[in-house]
Amino acid sequence: MFILLRPKYRKVWAEVEVFIVNFDFFSILLTNPLRYFVKA
Repeated sequence: MFILLRPKYRKVWAEVEVFIVNFDFFSILLTNPLRYFVKA
């Protein structure tokens, strides 16, 4: 989803994107071990 934002919002949007990427990364780290336990 690409949104053209005003300059004053771009920094905030970049921070939100970084937060989302980090959240996805940690959620993958947390869910993968659970999947291995379920498969085992």
